[in-house]
Amino acid sequence: MITIVKRTLAISTFLFLNSILFSCLFYMYMTSERPLYTSKDIVDEIKRLEELSSIKIVDEHGINSEIMFFSYEHKIKNLIRRILDKTSLTNYGSESGNEYRIALGETSKRIIFRTFIIGDHVYGINIRFLNFEQNDQEIIFIKLSKIFRNIEIFTF
Repeated sequence: MITIVKRTLAISTFLFLNSILFSCLFYMYMTSERPLYTSKDIVDEIKRLEELSSIKIVDEHGINSEIMFFSYEHKIKNLIRRILDKTSLTNYGSESGNEYRIALGETSKRIIFRTFIIGDHVYGINIRFLNFEQNDQEIIFIKLSKIFRNIEIFTF
């Protein structure tokens, strides 16, 4: 009889703690900032940069979204989204990625611009600068951070 009570108490405690954990994870997901940009808006937003007024998108293709770099917080939020999608509490949407290779005029300067997309919204951006001075990289990075305020941007 005592072992049945102990088992019941252990199971009840386990379920209670899991419900608290799940509630916290769900709250984190629901209160996280939502991106303001769809994948279609990205190219237009890139062109807003004054330094890149003479840009030309040389190549655009899909990439595996798993090669993107993010903060641990971003990775945890994505994990929460996947868990909630599997439990049918939310519609997570499909993950994808795009890569844009951008040339600056007739110079040898290039930017590789990757986007992490869930459904049709951009949740993360990775940038690589080729043949840029450090100062120019920082200026462009700051301007991109201002344009894409709610999206994490990392260099790779």
